[in-house]
This record gives sequence, structure tokens and C-alpha cells, in this order.
Amino acid sequence: MKRLLIASLVYISTISACCYAQTPKRDAPKTESQPCVIVQRQARKFADSDVLTGKQIHPFAYVEGSYPANFKWRSELTERNVRELQGKGGKMVIVKLDYQLSDLEDARKQCQSP
Repeated sequence: MKRLLIASLVYISTISACCYAQTPKRDAPKTESQPCVIVQRQARKFADSDVLTGKQIHPFAYVEGSYPANFKWRSELTERNVRELQGKGGKMVIVKLDYQLSDLEDARKQCQSP
């Protein structure tokens, strides 16, 4: 009787150890890099009539990069578009109005950095 009880306890503890053992974690799926858009700051071009009518000004022009999913592609961005882009997990790098190739390469590096 005592042997049967000990054998049952060993069996139960072995089964429970196997059932509750942690399974090895799989490698995390490779996530895509954060969407990043390089934009060029536009020269301020508006008249008094634009301010009076409430017309939105587009201070940024698209240069290159990828928009986040569920974000409509735009060639010009307003401040509101920028907030929406950042709210959806996007990143934005601004280059100056008269940017050179070296400025663009620096912006690309900023996009790639975490």
C-alpha cells in the first residue's frame, strides 16, 4: 500500500511537472522598422486672405519615405497631418528648404535609427 502511494505521488508529480513546464519562447517576429517620412520645410507663402478665410497652409512637402498604414498618402502636409502621422506611430524628419544630398543622407540615417 505504501509503495502504491509513493508510486502514485511520483507519477503525479512527474506529470504535473511536464504539464506546467515552460515552453521555450519562439524568436520574436521581425517587426518592420518604424514608418518614417522625410519632408522639406516649405517657405511661408500666404496672404492676408488666407488667414481670414482659415485656409490651411501646407508647411511641409514630401521628399521620401513611407507613411504608416492607414495614413493617406500626401505630397504636402499640414501641422494637423503631422500630428496624425505621429499618432499612428510614424516618424518625421525635416530637411531644410535648400537641402543637399548630404542632408538627405543624414535624414535617411535618422530614419533608420531606433
